[in-house]
Amino acid sequence: MALIGKIREKSGIAVTVIALGLLLFIVGGDLVSSNSFLLNADQNKLGEINGNKIKREVFEAKVDELKNNFILNNKKSPNDQEMNSIREQAWSEFLFEYGVKAEAEKLGLTVTAEEKYDYIQGKNVNASIKQYFTNPQTGQFDRTQIILYLQNFQKLPAEQQLSWVAFEKQLLQERYRTKYENLLKASVYVTKDEAKRDHVAQNTKANVKFLYVPYYTLADSTVKVSDGQLEEYLNNNKDRYKADESVGLEYVAFPITPSAEDTLKTVQDMADLKTQFITAENDTAFANGNSDSQNNTLLANRGQLPPAFLQRVSNIQIDSVYGPFLEGNSYKIYKVAEERKDTIYSIKASHILFEARRATATPEQKAEALKKAKETIAKLQKGEPFEILAMQLSTDPGSARNGGDLGWFSEGMMVKEFNKAAFDKGSPGLIPQPIETDFGYHIIKVTEPKSNKKFALFSIERQLSASEATRDAVYNKATAFASEAKDEESFNKAIKKDSLNLFKQKADNITKNAQNINALSNARNIVRWAFDEAKVGKVSPIFDPENNYVVCLVTKKRDKGTGKIEDYKDELTTKVRNEEKAKIIIDKLSGLKGATLEDIQKSYGADAQVNTANDVNLQGGSIPNLGFDPVATGKVFGLKKGKRTKAFAGENGVAILEVIEQIPAAEIADYTQNRTTAIQSQSYSVGYQATEAIKEASNVKDNRYKFY
Repeated sequence: MALIGKIREKSGIAVTVIALGLLLFIVGGDLVSSNSFLLNADQNKLGEINGNKIKREVFEAKVDELKNNFILNNKKSPNDQEMNSIREQAWSEFLFEYGVKAEAEKLGLTVTAEEKYDYIQGKNVNASIKQYFTNPQTGQFDRTQIILYLQNFQKLPAEQQLSWVAFEKQLLQERYRTKYENLLKASVYVTKDEAKRDHVAQNTKANVKFLYVPYYTLADSTVKVSDGQLEEYLNNNKDRYKADESVGLEYVAFPITPSAEDTLKTVQDMADLKTQFITAENDTAFANGNSDSQNNTLLANRGQLPPAFLQRVSNIQIDSVYGPFLEGNSYKIYKVAEERKDTIYSIKASHILFEARRATATPEQKAEALKKAKETIAKLQKGEPFEILAMQLSTDPGSARNGGDLGWFSEGMMVKEFNKAAFDKGSPGLIPQPIETDFGYHIIKVTEPKSNKKFALFSIERQLSASEATRDAVYNKATAFASEAKDEESFNKAIKKDSLNLFKQKADNITKNAQNINALSNARNIVRWAFDEAKVGKVSPIFDPENNYVVCLVTKKRDKGTGKIEDYKDELTTKVRNEEKAKIIIDKLSGLKGATLEDIQKSYGADAQVNTANDVNLQGGSIPNLGFDPVATGKVFGLKKGKRTKAFAGENGVAILEVIEQIPAAEIADYTQNRTTAIQSQSYSVGYQATEAIKEASNVKDNRYKFY
């Protein structure tokens, strides 16, 4: 009986264990999988702002709303880059809702129904609404149009209603933000003493003489920098080296570029199209139906025709097809369908420029430029080639490399004096005297007579792209490399093995939401992998950002906070090395005696420079011939006339300053204007500073990188 009792006593436990076992057997896979609601409850959390969790489906709904709005307004679907902008806009709206708006409401700010009525159809209509509801006859805002629009709102198509609702939301956000920023701007205050200080800083001037020894005069190899020095410098300047969470990568890219066979096929296809284009009955339909691009029709004078066309076609014939021409990464053919008369003329000319800008050149510089121009005209009149002299003498590098050729241009495209001279000449030939403009003196040669012909031009474009066979061949190369590169050691070994064809590239400080990696565009898959899956030393699978196959190695990961030495090693090394160079230079200068800076310069050697600078201004923070150097500028205004500083370390070198003359700011009775200017200056940055402060205080957690 005792045994039976014990069995009964334990049976409840046994039944419970069996029941739990059956439950785990049935649903256990779901409970412990990566999608488990027990183990990964927040897997769908895209971010958090001010304690408000943003689920992915909520974010996607906002993105879809903005995307539909984009399609409605632009009559096309957004491309990848535009989708990235739409997601940024969606994220900004959540930042506004849980950040700016929340802060505004804490202060009691709100937008009432009456206020909303006022800025939509009342007395203070928003500028954006005025733009949309303008009377075409008067060019003025017509309030009756917006009223009629809203009265018939329910009769509008559904997509237009959604678009208006989204527009109203944007107006509401703008109103909240404006009220909040205006409140903060109203708190900006500048005292009379502050206004006076600004006046003095802006208008106190000094003329100085200085001896300057740039750091670059000492070879870097003469100064050794240790990791301990770098660590010390970083610790003393932590605020300057704050960093976001990031990764560093090394990678090998296998570009997917068209092969010779791909190019030949494209050229052959274009040649076939050219033959068909000549006899096409409908030029517009044929061009649009066979081109990789839109906007295949153009009505233009010679100055407006495509440069590639003009460079290759001198005698334009109606009903002729020209090309194919390689333009960038595409081949194009052009058909000239019609010739008309234009209201403006075009002309083709070349020039040789002797620069002497009116705004900055001295009378001596102008005289020298004019002399050279006249001498060059004399050479041209004796028969020397214009193209050769242009390449040798012209100070306009863009046209000089083309022998001075400016191509065709229309009336009004060039500066006034140049335009008048060329079109007054009209026919081919050299203008026998230099023409002065704001840029200097031009020698102008008209190479084609002016023309008022306008042409109807149709084009077909075929982008030069890699075939599937080419892509497969490149992928096979990437696969062969990836099969050898399993870790950091084998990754580098595989590159070294084929160093003539494989090139390792580096990318540091890649942040979570980066879209590109160096020149690799649309590289989000790589960024997500690096943050979400990879550890330092791990080699990636093959990725395919735009027109490349890529294999990556993660070299480092950095948490948010103060950066590490390796993250800023080059910059830190330069800073520390300059400090050490400054000690060497200062030590040498301190041992030199001289009544004047010139005496000290002579003793130091050719690496020391003596210069003067007039009208040095405290607020500017820079000194002519010394550069931006707030420390040096501050020392100038800490000296009395005739006094000299000791040698000190500046931004880019060591200097000794001597004040020649001080010109104090004039006393004024009323600082109202200074106060107003200072208030306006401070107010401009209020909105940005407030937004950044709210972001910081909102404890923003952005996990978008895991999803996009």
